[in-house]
Amino acid sequence: MRSGALSAITVMSLACSSPDFLQASILGGQAEVISDAAGVRVVGSFDVHLVVPSSGEPTDFLLLRLAGRYRHDLDCPLSAAQLQLSPHDAFPLSLQPGTTTTTTIDLVDSPAAVAQGCGPVEQLALRGHYYDSVVDDYLDRAGTPITGVIPVDPGAAGGPNDWTCLDQLSPPTFSPGSATGIIWIRERPSGYVVPGITIRVCGLTDPGCDSPLDEGVTDIVGYWPLSVPTSGPFYFEVSGNPTIAPALFFEHAPPGDLGFERTLTPLSTEALAEAGVALGTTVSATRGHVIVEARDCDGEPATGVTFELDPSVPGVPVGYWQDGVISPDLGETATDGQALFLNVPASTTTVTARLAVTGDIIATRSVNLRAAATTVVSIDPTPAGL
Repeated sequence: MRSGALSAITVMSLACSSPDFLQASILGGQAEVISDAAGVRVVGSFDVHLVVPSSGEPTDFLLLRLAGRYRHDLDCPLSAAQLQLSPHDAFPLSLQPGTTTTTTIDLVDSPAAVAQGCGPVEQLALRGHYYDSVVDDYLDRAGTPITGVIPVDPGAAGGPNDWTCLDQLSPPTFSPGSATGIIWIRERPSGYVVPGITIRVCGLTDPGCDSPLDEGVTDIVGYWPLSVPTSGPFYFEVSGNPTIAPALFFEHAPPGDLGFERTLTPLSTEALAEAGVALGTTVSATRGHVIVEARDCDGEPATGVTFELDPSVPGVPVGYWQDGVISPDLGETATDGQALFLNVPASTTTVTARLAVTGDIIATRSVNLRAAATTVVSIDPTPAGL
């Protein structure tokens, strides 16, 4: 995220309720995500309308969490996929039984994780969890997200890509163990959450994911908690819905055992078929497909980048996205920094990203391809020799 980014959001009114105990709705509000030399923080306020039945207790309270989705979270590092306040940020409210009240909650310089390689924040989500002191537990654990699009300040994005880090990076440090993440599934391009999707965590040495490290099925709001290794790269296997193309998402290992959130965006089968039409071919059910994204040293989508597959496959249809539209006429990345290779033989493939002008290598990643599945991988600068 570039220094000086300032974005704002007006939160839409949407109710989250626990009918037997409390009804709460966010009437509206504003928040700003500020990034500068002092760090990344969230400031703003929200108006909360509360209806407390007579069975309520004065010691009950509402726990609010604020999370932000980054523009480039197609394959952001797991540790930085979400801008998130502390999970323990609670705002006690004076909930007198049998009352209706409106309370303003202020977020003043609330700390947020710095996103490395994820681009500017473009969306915030506020989730409420009601704590009932009688049963000593939280209700409506999933919460009800209240979302809106944050306009990106013109000075925070765009402009020439920064490649000054290519010769200055240090090798990443991995540690044994695991971290637990909340894994969301959103269909691309609609952005809708998808319940009932099977997600498996797979080691790179297990191309068929025959021995998953963890697995689960997304619930009604489209997510599930999974444990991932911190000792090195891995991939997610996503399947189980006929409207979504099965997908493999190749990931960086999180740097530690802290919790995280990650949004995976598998391509819909309809969008995949439309991409085939745009590239003048039919999507093969016996071959794999690769979506690859290039990012620069600031985590911005990189223009002017070409990709190579090894082993090379002459005649494989390839297209580059520009403003969400795939084109067979572009020979390098455009505004979206992404490309799609169709109908690639199902095998282990190495993807190399180069600067189109100089031929300098940005990074190389090794990925697995499966028949009728889409492999999604991000190419960001890595230390030489890795």
